[in-house]
Amino acid sequence: MSDSALFIAGSLFTTDYLVEAIKATPAYLAVDVAAIRTRLEAIATPFPQSNATIESQTEDDFIWPVLGALGWTESLRQQNLTVTGRDDVPDGLLFADAAAKAGANAVPEQNKRYALGLAIVESKRWARPLDRASGRDETTAPSTQMLRYLRRCDDITGGKLRWGILTNGPKWRLYWAGARSVSEEFLEIDLGRALALAGDDLFADEATRDHWLRVFAVMFGREAFIKDGADNRTFHERARAEAAFYEERVAASLSKLVFEQVFPSLATAIATAAPQASLQDVREASLVLLYRLLFLLYAEDRDLLPVGEKRYDDYALRHQRLEVGKRVTDGDAFSTSAGKIWTHVADLARIIDKGDTSVGIPPYNGGLFAVENTPLLDTIRIPDNVMAPALDALSWLREGGNARYINYRDLSVQQLGSIYERLLEFELIRDEAGKLTVRPNLFARKNTGSYYTPDELVGLILDETLEPLITERLEMFPAAMAKLKPKDAEDYQRRELRAADPAEAILKLRVCDPAMGSGHFLVSLVDTLADHVLDAMAEAAALGGALGYTSPLADKIEGIRDTILSNARKANWTIDEAQLDDRHIVRRMVLKRCVYGVDKNPMAVELAKVALWLHTFTVGAPLSFIDHHLHAGDSLFGLWVRDAIDKASAQSGELLHIGPLREAEASAAAMGIIERLTDAEIAEAHQSAATWYGIQSQTAPLNSFVSFLHALDWLNLKLPVEKAAVRAWLDGQYGDPIFIMLGKVEPAPKKGAATRNGDVDRMKGQRFDADELFDHLVRILGAARTLIDEERFLNWQISFPGVWDNWASKGREGGFDAVVGNPPWDRIKLQQVEWFEVRRPEIAAQQRASDRKAMVEQLIADSDPLAEDFKTAEQRANDALRMARFSSGKATKDPETGKSIPAPSDHYPCSAAATSTSTACSSSVLTRW
Repeated sequence: MSDSALFIAGSLFTTDYLVEAIKATPAYLAVDVAAIRTRLEAIATPFPQSNATIESQTEDDFIWPVLGALGWTESLRQQNLTVTGRDDVPDGLLFADAAAKAGANAVPEQNKRYALGLAIVESKRWARPLDRASGRDETTAPSTQMLRYLRRCDDITGGKLRWGILTNGPKWRLYWAGARSVSEEFLEIDLGRALALAGDDLFADEATRDHWLRVFAVMFGREAFIKDGADNRTFHERARAEAAFYEERVAASLSKLVFEQVFPSLATAIATAAPQASLQDVREASLVLLYRLLFLLYAEDRDLLPVGEKRYDDYALRHQRLEVGKRVTDGDAFSTSAGKIWTHVADLARIIDKGDTSVGIPPYNGGLFAVENTPLLDTIRIPDNVMAPALDALSWLREGGNARYINYRDLSVQQLGSIYERLLEFELIRDEAGKLTVRPNLFARKNTGSYYTPDELVGLILDETLEPLITERLEMFPAAMAKLKPKDAEDYQRRELRAADPAEAILKLRVCDPAMGSGHFLVSLVDTLADHVLDAMAEAAALGGALGYTSPLADKIEGIRDTILSNARKANWTIDEAQLDDRHIVRRMVLKRCVYGVDKNPMAVELAKVALWLHTFTVGAPLSFIDHHLHAGDSLFGLWVRDAIDKASAQSGELLHIGPLREAEASAAAMGIIERLTDAEIAEAHQSAATWYGIQSQTAPLNSFVSFLHALDWLNLKLPVEKAAVRAWLDGQYGDPIFIMLGKVEPAPKKGAATRNGDVDRMKGQRFDADELFDHLVRILGAARTLIDEERFLNWQISFPGVWDNWASKGREGGFDAVVGNPPWDRIKLQQVEWFEVRRPEIAAQQRASDRKAMVEQLIADSDPLAEDFKTAEQRANDALRMARFSSGKATKDPETGKSIPAPSDHYPCSAAATSTSTACSSSVLTRW
């Protein structure tokens, strides 16, 4: 564990700011640390620092005196946030000055007084855990209670009061209602350690303790909450802005280095070490290696891996980073043959994947570090002169001759995803000299490679989309309470309330991002839903307090925690119990049950997995199995099963689907097994994976059947002989059509089949030569397979078998509760300038279309390979546009031009109920024109 991690937790302010940047602020410099220490020690010394000290004594004799020492002289206690009842009563409301308090006292309604305050205070008994329920009389985690209070304050004050202070005496937390995740993004300072209470800080020196005492005085002091200066901002607002500026600068630098230096150098080294490997395998291996490094850098800097623990210490990547950074600064040389760093990273990858009890690491699994998923990385060795610069670029920000350590604790998973997302639309090629270079993929239209959405917009979209769904589930509980009668038996009352539990209901939501990229929306979705789940638990506990109600989810959370801790004790793993609090486990539940995503790029899917794993990392538990919810495919193109059946029936293949359909529909039940598994231990994670692989085997024939039929639409067959060849194939004249689709057998005319003497076109009575018919079929099948491989059609029902029911029915039963995200808002038509800009800039630079056309024609005349690439990309874009326009068969008129506009595709994954609300599914439009 890093030194700073001993004193602080949470991510509301960056570690870099709290450790270094804050030292230059006037507020920090103005703190008389000796005076504040003397005053706080005078409060702490006579106080009984024991777990047995009750809440009221902790509040009266310690917490409020400390607040007074921080300048909070004006406050009101126990002000009700609601008009009636005592469900929402924070312990205190803090004011800027006496005038503000007097103004509040002049308001008769207690809940309206909050608009005049600066922050709320919630106090707990001495050293009570802040992130979990703690006994029969303490059924709600204090942090969850703070979430509820802040939401109420935000609502009743119109956003005027958004700060909350939560403390159990030794630990003090600062919450902000505007955070991306209120439950996760707080600032916690261990005042007990800074004051060395009860021998709490035997190792930190006095200067370190003085620093954190100054930080505590600044961040929790009254002045930090008051707007001042020319910019009329609070100290907190300035601190967050300064930290955000630094984060953006680091992210921009990392993005440039990863794209221009790290990825090309690693790819070249891998290609050199494995000359027989295809460039596609080299590209994927390079990206997986980068993803592994990203995981390790983030996990260690956030203390998700026990960096400070003696057993793991020698195997941590952090020491390699520090050593490499020093050697680079000193101008040291790195070997062109020795692979010390590579061996270290490879060994660490195996430890993370399989676990190593001797160094205190459980098996985290997940696939990212599995040898079988990227065997190429297990057969090569990259020298230090390649690995050292790569690790240095990922670890140190070098500006003006100075090196500054990049602390991944300060970078959000969303930011890291956007850095790596740029690589996804680029591929590796060899130039004429045989040198490996990076260029845009054949079908890539954008040079940015990323459609990064600002956090503010992501939050707005999620809030607007989810609000009606959350409200509906929250309202179920009071409605169930209203139906209960005093004479009802307690068991009956408990059963009825649990059936309407809002937290459980929220965990049943299914939300999909159909263009997820690096998982930016999905990571934020996990946070948003987790906050709502925690808030719903507190809401139900407050409303059902008289009945002693607690959410059944609380028992499940406790069960998961007990399983992880039990396994850790048996295996002697290094586990920080603070990282097994309610909020961590709930995020893990949300990921496994609620989150769905699609992206056309398979490596984007892998990157999204890494982002989600990092964000929901649970110490002691394997990485959650999420392959069943994240798929590679084009969310715009594919077929509904009923449509595929109708197409096959029209061409004599009406009976083909029956067997595969029954087999595939049976797999939907198995999805429920995966959803119910918690993956709290490695056996469950393996069971999840094995169940999913079985489902894939069951659905593969139907998926292949449907995709082939959709590919035929793309091919737009017009010749009678082509149509006749397809009919003959569907009729089984060349073998089992399903087996042919799956590639298990190649088509071959059956003896005595009509094709031996020529097929009869029943519509026009035409005859075709058998060999000609067969040749056309082989060509069509080859083209269809190429389309399926490159376009990756997504057949929604088959890809997500647990989301829809009765696939063959005319009406689509089921679907997602909401669709969120920010798909590419592009015209499907290939844009010449954008396409040539990074491939042949001199063509893109031409102002006139006629000049560009002439240069393209010259490429054709010169037999330049780029000409064929452009022709293929343009044809594919035209095909996509044609399919998008006519997928629904309906059109509307542009109100301005009067021209016909094609209707959006009906290839839309929302449930009928969600679509009818117009809110839950309106935040993401699945069209690109």
